[in-house]
Amino acid sequence: MASNPMKISVIVPVYNTVASYLEQCVESVLSQTLPPAELLLLDDCSSNEQTLALLARYAQQDSTPVRIRVLRNGQNGGISASRNRGIREASGDWIIFLDHDDYWQPSYLEELAACAAGSEAVDMVVSGYTVVSQDGAPLYTYPAADEREDSRYFPFGSSAPWNRLIRRQKLLDNGIAFPGGCLAEDLVFNMRCSLAFSGIRPLRTFAYCNRANDASTSRGSSFSRMPFGKMPFADLESICARAASGFADRDVLYGTVLNLLVLLSCVFCRNSSRQDRKQAAAAAASIGRRFIRRPLKLTLEYLRNVQTETSLCVLDVLFALALQVRLAYPYCLCMSRLIALLKK
Repeated sequence: MASNPMKISVIVPVYNTVASYLEQCVESVLSQTLPPAELLLLDDCSSNEQTLALLARYAQQDSTPVRIRVLRNGQNGGISASRNRGIREASGDWIIFLDHDDYWQPSYLEELAACAAGSEAVDMVVSGYTVVSQDGAPLYTYPAADEREDSRYFPFGSSAPWNRLIRRQKLLDNGIAFPGGCLAEDLVFNMRCSLAFSGIRPLRTFAYCNRANDASTSRGSSFSRMPFGKMPFADLESICARAASGFADRDVLYGTVLNLLVLLSCVFCRNSSRQDRKQAAAAAASIGRRFIRRPLKLTLEYLRNVQTETSLCVLDVLFALALQVRLAYPYCLCMSRLIALLKK
């Protein structure tokens, strides 16, 4: 096991995690070929006895080279609150998030650290990952085999915050945190990082294993029922306004924003109330008209560089066409209703 000249804090939000998943997650950190300085397990008021017993066991464990800190939130605040507390409480110069039901291959941290150590200018390293089944069998990798990791879209293509090694001080200096209580908080966080950081390095490794767990927020049915007030349109508008004032690669960011507008207005609100769908459609159309020029060209370039589902590609292109001819508002209303019907 190599010594780590970089002081890295691993942040794992925990909430009623299946004990076997949590144990595999923690043990994968402790068995890294390049161990981190500390592992923060942030319990968001779990009530599951097996989860609590496992956390208590790790809180007493001091025989490993990795310092384990178990922190319990005063009240249930959601994953954003836990991650933000982890950023504040971490003692490392670098931080990395790990979801409580995911795990790493033994070389993952060493690969990330080697990439970050190549230059003082590096602020963030973004890796690929492997999606695995609930029993750990590999399903597919991101990015896909035919996708270039040096694409300028690479940091935006994944909405996940956990495939990134991040210089902690850059987050603090720029006031970057996860927005609370909203949909797509991961992508908002990533966009803010990409706006603020100049040194972003891609790393083609698939040693992060993301478990396809139906109970997760992003895959569960609750993700499609959030009201309009929990959709991050205000954050997106703020990000676009900042990009318009000087972001070096606005086309990249706007291509991503277009993709997210489709998700929010057509897909994730499919089970929402009629009023929520109307508000989401109006907000998406307003942001698109205000900031995004040449939407169809941007969308096609984005889709060429970022692998996504075929059905979502079609929605992206149709939304861009509707935006081009100023019909995005009725388009979003019609598509969200159609998707709701098809999902029944």
